[in-house]
Amino acid sequence: ALISSRTKSGPGFSTPPYLVDLEAGFIHPIRVAELDSIKSAVCVNGAVYLHGVRGKGERILAISEGSRKILEAPPGDGWLSLGQSMDTLLAVRPHAIFELRDGAWKRIHSSVKELPRGGVPPESMCGRIFFRDEGRGGNSKRLSWVGAEDPKELTHFDEDVGVVGQEGPRWENVSSFTCMPDAKLWI
Repeated sequence: ALISSRTKSGPGFSTPPYLVDLEAGFIHPIRVAELDSIKSAVCVNGAVYLHGVRGKGERILAISEGSRKILEAPPGDGWLSLGQSMDTLLAVRPHAIFELRDGAWKRIHSSVKELPRGGVPPESMCGRIFFRDEGRGGNSKRLSWVGAEDPKELTHFDEDVGVVGQEGPRWENVSSFTCMPDAKLWI
């Protein structure tokens, strides 16, 4: 299993990965010679993608069975968060979403507003790219999305639903979510 842990890093945070073997009962931080530090990681279609820094430049290392390949990071400034769809690597910058197709980055969304940065990797499912930001002080883990097929501006779940009863639930604090095959969202 590949897990990540949120770590304070400068003005923001990073989510360095760990390898977990539940049968052997061990957990180890992942370190690779190609990167001085690892900022985020995802598994997509049988490959592990590690985003990190080497010297002063950022890069992505793709590791699949018997292969290691350095990828250029997508264009843009600011933080970079790796995400996933069923068979495609996603990369999110503060104002853009990219997907890796045939070895090249394709911009699939541009935003005037800053996109959420979360510890949970952005994920494409049910026709949307979902984000769960980190909130403040462990609270307000807000769920939001852009349409994957027709990406418009960012939609926040709590604003879109607009249902907060006198006794809750507080939709602006979503700790986990999944989308079922019938496109129903479970939170």
